[in-house]
Amino acid sequence: MPRHQHQIQGQTYLFDTIIQNWDRRIANPNILKKGDEFRILDHEECFGSATAPDDEKPFIHVPWSVGGLTNFIAGDYQHPFWRTLKPSNHVDFNVAAQTWKRLPADTFSMYANDAPPEWGAACDDIASYLTLAVQHIDEVVVAIEGARQL
Repeated sequence: MPRHQHQIQGQTYLFDTIIQNWDRRIANPNILKKGDEFRILDHEECFGSATAPDDEKPFIHVPWSVGGLTNFIAGDYQHPFWRTLKPSNHVDFNVAAQTWKRLPADTFSMYANDAPPEWGAACDDIASYLTLAVQHIDEVVVAIEGARQL
């Protein structure tokens, strides 16, 4: 991707990290590309901390915890943008984090309230997780910047 796309790739990487989309990986990118533009799809395996069975939740690390950021590690599970983002001088993860921080505090709960009833309590759990993630987003950026130094 051209350099002018690095910032949007960084925003996408931060988004996937926050929502725990560990399924977007080199072996399964789920990215539609046309020229320099791209669209991301397939978020069915997100929010493990919020939606996993209760007996699995203790084993799912949030991205702001020690060892919680893993989508930069080389191999099939590496995020498809990481190889570009790691060395890039054209991406500022703090700028991407500011977008999240500017969201009104009730954004996620409003979405959860508007979700179809058959989706159940998972929407409230996801809303709570996202609210917590935004509170810890600076820690996620620090972890990403640390991974860039490895």
